[in-house]
Amino acid sequence: MVLVFDYLCGYIYLVCGMKLSVIIPTFNRLELLQETLECVFGQTRPADEIIVVDDHSTDDTYEFLIAELAGKVIAIKCKGKGPGAARNTGLQAATGDLIKFFDSDDLMTRNLFEVQTAFLENSGESLVYSPYVHFSMENGVMTQRDVILQYRPIPKDVSLRDCVSRGFSTIIPSMMFRADFLKQVGQWRIDLSSYEDWDFLWRVASLVPNPAHTDACMVFYRIHGLQTSILGVSNTRKAYDKLQCLEQILVTPNLSWRERTRLKAELYKTRKLVDRNPSLSLFMEFVLMLRRMKSKRERLHTGTDWEIMYGVEKNNAVYENFVSLL
Repeated sequence: MVLVFDYLCGYIYLVCGMKLSVIIPTFNRLELLQETLECVFGQTRPADEIIVVDDHSTDDTYEFLIAELAGKVIAIKCKGKGPGAARNTGLQAATGDLIKFFDSDDLMTRNLFEVQTAFLENSGESLVYSPYVHFSMENGVMTQRDVILQYRPIPKDVSLRDCVSRGFSTIIPSMMFRADFLKQVGQWRIDLSSYEDWDFLWRVASLVPNPAHTDACMVFYRIHGLQTSILGVSNTRKAYDKLQCLEQILVTPNLSWRERTRLKAELYKTRKLVDRNPSLSLFMEFVLMLRRMKSKRERLHTGTDWEIMYGVEKNNAVYENFVSLL
């Protein structure tokens, strides 16, 4: 009876609400993509269009999409290469009022589209974000890999940009956006293999200091051996990508002294990773030492490996409740 009611609510949203476009980039993850799409198809509030952008896969992903899922998804070949280009390609094709970027290996509670679309429709906010948790899957058994993150919103006395300048990052699939807001954010960077999401988050944070939050749904972020962050991108390449992000962020107008100092310290630390003969800055070393001390205090406070700004939740009953909504 509950499921019938949920799906009825989803149908009402579909008819009367704003149009939702879901954009899923993928590369050589056909088996995992099928699991993700089943999760998307099972939402209590169906998406109005599901756009799967194939980033030049070699495992017959595109052929599967057009042969088996014609009419259910819009399959597109990526214009360019890489995660940023794939998301831009999907965004150019999207016709929805609301945009959900999702990854081709992750899962979500079946009420996520319903909860986040209703929130944006009723609140007028530019975006909303929700909790997520790391998990792995083996022989059909899900294993929680860490505490739930973002169960609580970022503290009101700090801004998202302030947190990002301290190193905060999140998964973009935990967010849903208004399409007109994304026009202000601008396109994803296509010159990066990693940290393109951190660059994107900074631009979001510069426009929305305190984004809206709901803990009524959750994304399950899968840890596995086929992730782009694990394969195909060396640590050196990641460091260079991070340098490019930081250098671009540091030209942001109206940076506060605190933001600029934190970002310069992170730039200094990253340069030491790629420079065989780094120059020493006692001031930056002092800033980094203070940063490590503050991080340690906050991690002791939360009793986890995460600082307060990550909104951690350790209660296993909360996790089990979200699992029941898969």
